[in-house]
Amino acid sequence: EIKWIEENARISSKKQTDDFIIEGFLADITEKKNHQEKIAYMSFHDSLTGLYNRVYLEDMMERVDSKRNLPISLIMADINNFKLINDTYGHSKGDDLLKDTAKLLNDVFRQEDVIARSGGDEFVILLPETTLEQTEEIMERIKTKEGLFYKDIPINLALGAAAKTEPEENLSDILSLAEDRMYTNKLADSSSGKSMVVLSFLNTLKAKSNETETHVNRMSIIAEKFAKRLNLSSEKIDQLALLSLLHDIGKVSVPEKILNKKEKLTDEEWETIKSHPEAGYRILVSIPKFSHIAEPVLHHHERWDGSGYPAGLKGEEIPLLSRILAIIDAYDVMISGRPYKKAMSKEEVIEELKRCSGSQFDPKLADEFIEMISLIS
Repeated sequence: EIKWIEENARISSKKQTDDFIIEGFLADITEKKNHQEKIAYMSFHDSLTGLYNRVYLEDMMERVDSKRNLPISLIMADINNFKLINDTYGHSKGDDLLKDTAKLLNDVFRQEDVIARSGGDEFVILLPETTLEQTEEIMERIKTKEGLFYKDIPINLALGAAAKTEPEENLSDILSLAEDRMYTNKLADSSSGKSMVVLSFLNTLKAKSNETETHVNRMSIIAEKFAKRLNLSSEKIDQLALLSLLHDIGKVSVPEKILNKKEKLTDEEWETIKSHPEAGYRILVSIPKFSHIAEPVLHHHERWDGSGYPAGLKGEEIPLLSRILAIIDAYDVMISGRPYKKAMSKEEVIEELKRCSGSQFDPKLADEFIEMISLIS
């Protein structure tokens, strides 16, 4: 343990002799010194990730900007789909993703390189005496390592780089060029990156609740049969299949203890469950590949009489696929049961569907569905 001591003293001598006296005091200033060092550290470091901050980055850009350090390369990195992940999982998971990204970057770069968190989900790496070709090789290493840092959420970075090779070039302009290239790459990777996020959401949901995975599998089978009975177009059949797979994706934002609770849910817990269609809508509407089923996902818990959620739509205001899915979803819950409610017999299910026809379910669709399951042994 290091102790910091402050000493103040003065020497006084006796007039009649050669003797002298030392007067003063010693003070333990360890706490004060540690506090000063902490303030100095915080002024140049990001408190969440431990990386350097933008203030330090700009200072170092000025310091290394000399002919002897050429070429000077800069990498701009941005976490793809960070807002979507943050909105879905919450800020705590978003913070974990930022910290994991910082660990990844620290694992790739040299000690003399400056790694900084320059903004919310943006990072800048300053590489003195590094060519653009070397920088591009480093970026390939980053993309390779992304999978090794995979936890609940995949790290997927958009990267862009530029290099200062001539003394007259402005390093701030080089950073802007790296940023432009990063955004170009981000746009090119947007669709596949978001699809990967959706896949990770599904995997997380499966890990949270085994019931959810089996529920989806059963629904997919019955949905295909019902769609063919209704003579839906092949396009609508494909949409319904995708809807069966993704309709509950918003539950990824629901705490696991609520999803798997064996007792009856409290009013507050039920309100949390009821938020999942809107969470699912926000996820899917942001992804072009899945945006066409975002609205049916949003409304799959609406009721024919207008007493459903989240919008209280009634009758044919509710999208057709949502009305179909509502019946299939309820049917599967009835035949398989819940932790707090036992499964129903086929006869009980048919009676319940009849009872809810015209209130919860589209009556025409309910009649068709009852006729279909009556033929299933």
